[in-house]
Amino acid sequence: MDDTNRLHRLRSHKQTKFIRYNSEEVTSIKWEFINMTEQEEDLISRMYRLVGNR
Repeated sequence: MDDTNRLHRLRSHKQTKFIRYNSEEVTSIKWEFINMTEQEEDLISRMYRLVGNR
């Protein structure tokens, strides 16, 4: 096996590796108000119309 194939194989192996971190669960119980620009509000409303409530 030549070195280029070996390097390619190692790179592709690293890309498929998943690392799990401890994280806090996200819930919608606690609400915060976020200051957004008019463009940000418009973008979110357009995305909501496209995707819906998921």
